[in-house]
Amino acid sequence: MKPQPNQPPPVGGLRCGAWLSRLVLGGQVLWATLVGASAGTSEEGRAMPGASDLPGLSLWYPSLSLQAGLGYKDNVTLSSYDPQGSGFESLTAEAMLIRLPYDQWQFTALGTFTDTRYFDRSIGVDTEQNATFSGEFTWMPAPGWKVVSTLQYLFINQVMDVSASYAIPIRQQVLGHGITFKQGVRREAGPWYVDLSLAGSRYLFDEPLDDYWQTGPTLTVGRRVAKKTELTLTYSALPLAYDTRAEASARGVPMPGTSLRFLPHSLETGWEQTLDEPGRWRAGLRLQFQRNEDNGSGYYDYWHYRAAGHLRYKPQGWDFLMQASLGYYDYDLQTVSPTDARRRHHALALVSVRGQRVLSRHWRAFANYDFERSLSNLPLEEYQANVISVGAEYTF
Repeated sequence: MKPQPNQPPPVGGLRCGAWLSRLVLGGQVLWATLVGASAGTSEEGRAMPGASDLPGLSLWYPSLSLQAGLGYKDNVTLSSYDPQGSGFESLTAEAMLIRLPYDQWQFTALGTFTDTRYFDRSIGVDTEQNATFSGEFTWMPAPGWKVVSTLQYLFINQVMDVSASYAIPIRQQVLGHGITFKQGVRREAGPWYVDLSLAGSRYLFDEPLDDYWQTGPTLTVGRRVAKKTELTLTYSALPLAYDTRAEASARGVPMPGTSLRFLPHSLETGWEQTLDEPGRWRAGLRLQFQRNEDNGSGYYDYWHYRAAGHLRYKPQGWDFLMQASLGYYDYDLQTVSPTDARRRHHALALVSVRGQRVLSRHWRAFANYDFERSLSNLPLEEYQANVISVGAEYTF
């Protein structure tokens, strides 16, 4: 089972369906495991004693896997009034490359591509595609110090919820690209560590969505409380500037000649722990508080609260992963309608369950279930979707 690295979708108010959200929710499970396992090193970034001297041992570890599956989604367009379901076939390719830390540097890269094709084309959505890439170069110039450069790419062609920042209860198929470069530094001192990074992103979308720039700092303070427990506290401020969108009045009327900007502040606390000595059970929980403010009347201002967790169990020959998140949006000025003065609010619940059975050295079988539920005091914003799929994976 291979959840993706922690590569979030665009933060400009877009909310993806449960299938893509599973990539985000499961991000740190595999990434931390693989990078942590590969880093059986001292702080100086040297390989395990004698590792580099063993004949024929390479520091580079590539892998490639292919997944093929069949499934059914009961609400392909995330409709609130006319849900239509369809069977689908999917194909996923994943490539990974890890360079173990030695001679003060390390490299990790992971790329995925997924193509989903629906059998019932009368719904209006024939295919959905997603691709991600994350490459990270780490330089360890001195004991306890790491300089990390990260390049990330995201491609989206999927039905998504765009209502959070566009103030309209609408779901549509979004086509877009995003690229992010992040430069960071990490300082470790005993059980404590501090990460400080500056990221810059550019996202390009087909109409009617607007392109935007986003850049800002992120600060993380972490502590390893015990051998298998880690606590983190993260703050980020990532201003967002749209290319052509205008500010809105307090009633939501666009104001010509203005340029819309968002300033989201986010505070997140995290807990990760291995629950048993053999390492079969692992759990994590993240709580996030976000405040978004626009540069105009405050029409797009809101509070966002989110909780996300995962539980993983790996007995011999099996791998089970459950992930869930609940997010709540509370808007300052937006109302249900011109005739209903109640403040708009919205909640989104996601649940993902995945099981995998190892059949041989190269073959695995898997089954997935995803649930997505949108709740709101605006009826057109509510919807529900269930997705079930089964398939096989071959690792080269």
